[in-house]
Amino acid sequence: MQLPYLLFYLGGASFGLPASVVAEVIADAELVRVPGTDASVAGVTFVRGRVFAVIDGAKLLGLPSEPYGPHSRVILLSHGGVEAGLLVLRTSDLVQLETDRLDPLPDTLGGVQGTGARRVALGVVSHLVDEAFAGTTLLDAGRVLGLAKERACAA
Repeated sequence: MQLPYLLFYLGGASFGLPASVVAEVIADAELVRVPGTDASVAGVTFVRGRVFAVIDGAKLLGLPSEPYGPHSRVILLSHGGVEAGLLVLRTSDLVQLETDRLDPLPDTLGGVQGTGARRVALGVVSHLVDEAFAGTTLLDAGRVLGLAKERACAA
């Protein structure tokens, strides 16, 4: 089955989240660091009077950290009553991906079984019409937000 996914980049790899859980992509999010929070919490941001915890995507997924810059974005996610922002190096396209034929995760993906990217990944898409997106790791939105909530609440 083909579903729309928002693609983004972290740690030299491409990832995708279902478009259905993406509430908004923010280009110039002002992050306020919150003392005493987990290192993966980049801070909080205010969007139209609401406060969102923003999680550093690389740290959440156990990937090498890279400096965030002018192309970095915060992806606001909403799923199952949980909302949070995910800080990524850059976003790419909204593409239709075949989700019922996923390959297993490569050994090079961050974390070990049960941690980091392996904890939230569904599998890797390798059979795309556009080869530019081959190797994209699709993430489970519920698991990403669950892990984000866990990190945001850790003190």
